[in-house]
Amino acid sequence: MHRQVDDARGSRREEAERRIADCAARGLVKLDLFELGLTVLPERLWDLAGLTTLGLSGNRLTALPERLGDLGGLTTLDLSDNKLTALPERIGELGDKTNIICNSSGSRAGLREAEGFSENCGVA
Repeated sequence: MHRQVDDARGSRREEAERRIADCAARGLVKLDLFELGLTVLPERLWDLAGLTTLGLSGNRLTALPERLGDLGGLTTLDLSDNKLTALPERIGELGDKTNIICNSSGSRAGLREAEGFSENCGVA
């Protein structure tokens, strides 16, 4: 049973890496990593400085890395249906042009109280 769970997680991580590589190779500005069961974001994500849309909904993220602020071109960041309890301080660097979507009521309540939440980042 544990091997099947590990295999499923491994294939989901591989799928995330494949999507990131495809986005980089094709110069895409939109990346969807939805419903992959991610608990951490892949390192290669930070190589995509030109992203304008990043979809992370339906994962198992509880926190986001400070490096999120490196993606300064984001206009849409979908964090819905995760288990976020904190946001990185650098999320404010995304600015008021970034629409942060977090439509899971449990996450939304936690984010409003989270350290690092900025009034510049709206929660839809």
